Formats: sequence, structure tokens, C-alpha cells
Amino acid sequence: MPTIQVPPKVFMTHHGVDVYHTYKHEESNVEDTMTNYFSFYDDESHEDYQERIFDVRNLSLYDPEKSSMDDLVKLIGDAIDSGELTPPDES
Repeated sequence: MPTIQVPPKVFMTHHGVDVYHTYKHEESNVEDTMTNYFSFYDDESHEDYQERIFDVRNLSLYDPEKSSMDDLVKLIGDAIDSGELTPPDES
């Protein structure tokens, strides 16, 4: 069965910064997202893609008791605001 490459789905947008889902395998189903890993890039072929994947469990404010999608949105937004996560400069 042929596979179709589709861009990763946007998980959230924070102050104009998109955060994307990541997937276990290139050919993964678009609904088969990784739970704790996200990226600022929507293109897996981008030269910095692997370096820009982050694990939310490594963020200083991560609390395993707060792992709902809403909690992760807040956690990632707070990490961007504090400078712990630095989105790429698109200028």
C-alpha cells in the first residue's frame, strides 16, 4: 500500500509560534502522534529538525500528575515565555 507524506499536525500555537506533533516513524498514521515529543518545525527534512525536537518531560515545570493535553499546552507556552524553549528565528 502506498504511503503519502503529510506535514505534521499543529499541536498548538503560542504567540504566533506553531508547535507540531512528532511521529514515531516517517510512515506513521497522522493520528499516531508521540505523546511527549514535539517540534517547532513542520518539515522533517529541515536540517535542524532532530535538534529541535523536545521532550516535555525534560522541562523544568513538568509535573507527571499534569499530563493532559491542556496541561501540556500550558507547560509548553510557559516554557516559551520563560525562554526555556526557544523557537527558531524565522526572519
